[in-house]
Amino acid sequence: MTVIRILFAAVFVWFVCLSSGNLLFRALRLKFPRRERIFLAFLSGAALVSTVMFLLAAFTLVYTGVLLIIGFAVVSAWVYFCRPDFRNPRGLGPNLPWLWQIAFWAPLLIYGCLYLLTALAPETDPAGTTYRVGLITRYYGHHGFFPIYTNMYAGLAEGIEMLFWIAFSLGRHSAAAIVEMLFLSAMPFGMLSFGERIGMPRAGVAGALLFYLAPIVGKDGTIAYVDVATAAVVFATFYILQIWIDETSGRNGNRLLLSTGLLAGFGFACKITASTAVVYTVAFVLIVAVKRKGWGPGLRAVFVVTSSACVISLPWVLKNLIQFPNPFFPLFNHWFPNPYQYPMVEDRLRHDMARFNGVAYSQIPFELTVGGHLVGTIGPIFLLAPLALLSLRFRSGRHLLTAFVAMSLRTSATPPPGFSSLHFPSWRWLLP
Repeated sequence: MTVIRILFAAVFVWFVCLSSGNLLFRALRLKFPRRERIFLAFLSGAALVSTVMFLLAAFTLVYTGVLLIIGFAVVSAWVYFCRPDFRNPRGLGPNLPWLWQIAFWAPLLIYGCLYLLTALAPETDPAGTTYRVGLITRYYGHHGFFPIYTNMYAGLAEGIEMLFWIAFSLGRHSAAAIVEMLFLSAMPFGMLSFGERIGMPRAGVAGALLFYLAPIVGKDGTIAYVDVATAAVVFATFYILQIWIDETSGRNGNRLLLSTGLLAGFGFACKITASTAVVYTVAFVLIVAVKRKGWGPGLRAVFVVTSSACVISLPWVLKNLIQFPNPFFPLFNHWFPNPYQYPMVEDRLRHDMARFNGVAYSQIPFELTVGGHLVGTIGPIFLLAPLALLSLRFRSGRHLLTAFVAMSLRTSATPPPGFSSLHFPSWRWLLP
């Protein structure tokens, strides 16, 4: 019975997010191929559902009955207005010869069963139990947010945790890990559809499997963490930007930017270091729009994408500003002094994360792929990652590598004279 409750909770979150995204696309009159639409609708819908959960929590209205009523209402609206075809399986797998079909589906199903059994186990990870789900359990008893000053992680944006909260209300602790697994399971299909969009479906299959089978991805995606979900959100942001490039001069241009902005803002809400997605999106839109249409339309495009990003990200900034007061708590305490986090504690944390487990910068490639001293590996095959430079011959390859560099940049700020600088590698924080 417990397993049924956990699975029901995860399926409920999946359909509510998918329904919300499809209703958004219907309102914006955006049309995508089936597999592409499922992936992008789930991610876009997750951004909307997370924000609605924030509003419910802010007004202490998070009751299981309320969540069920709203959730079933959203799914019913999707079925009524969008008329989804549940009986047609076409368009889910790759449109490739049967050997490639087997190469895609066999690892996906085998590892999917392993991942599911792992995620169903009771949550024992320290981070998952102490603050990813731990804070949610405390909020759950109050039916919404209340000030928590003794745990600095209460100041982090909790975009994915809002989805955990829905699942926790229905299936308790293990349901949160299954929600994270939803994002892990969605990513291969999103990468596959992107490969098909750029005319390289085999590369899409290879990329999807390299991601899905990476050891650290399997570990992170089956516990109550948010890193795989954040990666999916960032990838979806990049994905819609690529679609927007081809629609810049068309009627779908600004409508696509609205969806892109929502996903970029959700990246910040998922993990503060994913705020680089917002910076990349704004810079990318500005450069492309100005080049093609001039400064006036370019600035209007930036306004559209920035405004929609703020809809998702600004509530978390305001929450911290009211509660701590530091809009970016527990970081930037040099800029926003407060009695809840001393700057020296932040400096120590920055120092420790910059030298995680004593790993020097020169040792990172080995430890990240083989060594494991960064709490997991992505696999020795990624030692061949420099071969990705060969993709610079193609436009999509140049955009992918540019996005990779942008998302890997250090988050830094230079405080006024007299303060020590804040400078830490953001990707370190993405490691579980």
